[in-house]
Amino acid sequence: MRGQYIPIFRERNIFRLAESYFQGEVRRKKKEFMVLSCREVWKEISNYLEGEVDAALRADLEAHFAQCRHCTALLDGTRNVIVLTVDQRTFTLPAGFSQRLQERLRM
Repeated sequence: MRGQYIPIFRERNIFRLAESYFQGEVRRKKKEFMVLSCREVWKEISNYLEGEVDAALRADLEAHFAQCRHCTALLDGTRNVIVLTVDQRTFTLPAGFSQRLQERLRM
């Protein structure tokens, strides 16, 4: 019906609704705790990429990557650096590039 009030929540008192939320009555997804810290992950990234970690550590690292966007970005960046260095292709640099680079590095 037009103009009829339809409540979104069963509880009409907003203070009771907030109280029930903070007491855990409102269901919310629990975040799993990470087994490894970011620092531990950083130490193992190279070993992980080279396949030199055991199955248990691999599972812990993958669980951490699934939850931590910072470590996932570091993993992707490290993987990209490895791909670029292994490629061994050479590129012709534009004229004067080396000189401009040295000047900027001196700044």
